Amino acid sequence: MENNLILESSLLDAIRGAKLFYPCSGMDLFDPIDLFSGYIDDFWFVDRGYFCPGHQDTRHYGYDAPADEQPPLLKGKGDYLFIERAIIGPAVWGRNNGDIEPCLSTEKYLHKPTNRHIYIRRRRGYGYSAFRTEKEISPLGIFFYRGDSIGEGGSGNLWLAPDHLAEICSKIIDGGLIVTDGSGSWRRNIRRRWCCHKTGRAMSPEEMISAARPFAGFGCRFTCRGYVGQRYGPTLVWQVRKS
Repeated sequence: MENNLILESSLLDAIRGAKLFYPCSGMDLFDPIDLFSGYIDDFWFVDRGYFCPGHQDTRHYGYDAPADEQPPLLKGKGDYLFIERAIIGPAVWGRNNGDIEPCLSTEKYLHKPTNRHIYIRRRRGYGYSAFRTEKEISPLGIFFYRGDSIGEGGSGNLWLAPDHLAEICSKIIDGGLIVTDGSGSWRRNIRRRWCCHKTGRAMSPEEMISAARPFAGFGCRFTCRGYVGQRYGPTLVWQVRKS
């Protein structure tokens, strides 16, 4: 992880004890956990490729293996003590099958620095379905989403389009965070608003935050407050305040 992260402690205090939801998460699991495990109790990672042998989105890291054959995700990481795992749903699903039957693998850990229990959940299935049907994702403190696209290899989901952004706003807490690189925007200029990416010259994290203009919608005000690195583009942190 980069050393030039910008993440104010006041932002993290606002989401303490809440939950993180990351649709189409693929292999991008460790950064969200490392960034927020001191505050978030429950992490939800959702991808159609989990526990689907040979799936192109997950096979490179072994996340396509059956749920009951997965090693603990945080095995060997000193800040975490694995306690137990529970699996709900079929542990394996053929990647060529039509409708996906969900499987939820929940790993419980002791987070040693804070002496708290945290839960890491990987759910095989579609992001929209999980967001709408899994009641346990509330209270939602962080919506994390990056590295996705509507082209080949992407999910085709438009999470930052107006109707889906309205759904996020309906569940996220006052002071909650949207952490994104602008993936899932339905127009290029909208994506640039979320990630403040400008061609022609490199921008420092401080410049990107400063250049990202606050905006309002769905009864909320969105203000850029942080930067948490690069994946396919800069990942900025937006605080959501509800009017």
